Amino acid sequence: MDASRKALFQSPHVPTVEPAMTTMSTTNNNAMILNTIELENATQFYRSETEKELHTQHLQKIRENIQSLSADAWLYQDPDKLIDKIYEMNLCKISDILPLINDKESCLEHKCEKVLVPVPPSQIGKVKSSIKRILEESSNEITKKLNGFLLAIGKIHLLSNVGQTFQDEPTLWVPVKFSFVLFVPERGRRVRAIVSKLGKKHIACLIHSRFNASFHRDTIPPVYHNFVFKLGQSVLLEIIECDVVDKILDIKTTLVEVKRK
Repeated sequence: MDASRKALFQSPHVPTVEPAMTTMSTTNNNAMILNTIELENATQFYRSETEKELHTQHLQKIRENIQSLSADAWLYQDPDKLIDKIYEMNLCKISDILPLINDKESCLEHKCEKVLVPVPPSQIGKVKSSIKRILEESSNEITKKLNGFLLAIGKIHLLSNVGQTFQDEPTLWVPVKFSFVLFVPERGRRVRAIVSKLGKKHIACLIHSRFNASFHRDTIPPVYHNFVFKLGQSVLLEIIECDVVDKILDIKTTLVEVKRK
């Protein structure tokens, strides 16, 4: 009875692994891990070297392009000057506009304002030219504040040699005083224009060679029903509605008079 009970509670036989085989397996696994790490390191190294080589080649091409461009740079104008000319083309010269100020049929107003102009750090060396450019670029904001459309900018006077910064902004705010001319189209006002396009139902005109206006042929006074309109014809219009579509001023008018030469 005791013998059978001992046999019942004995642990099952588990074969033991020889120490030599276990050591060999561990060594092989370690070798595989080391080989994998070395392969990954080598791959990363060659990838890094390849990227450096490609980057070096790219820089070399850029240097060659710069040299080729510099060789004939004297043939072309300074890009900054060209940009300034483009901005100047957007507005009229104030010397050409001032003679029209006293004309009641011009809808022009001459004003002078003091403002703070934000000058970016890259433009601090050429403050005056950058201020004029910024004012021209912000003509829409000026339009909203002054209820008119910027037509020309006069001389710009710096009110201080020192600018201001606010909070952590890198922008330098410079106080300036400048004169400008606004086109102020209001309902009921009369304005001179030039016929620019002839349509079946409408006739389009330009005011101050810049602003679009039009009148319907049905609204033409009876005295001009048989009149043959021509491009470049000077006319007097009365404003009935103004609207801004995609930042473009559209003026609806009626014909008052045809200016005969």
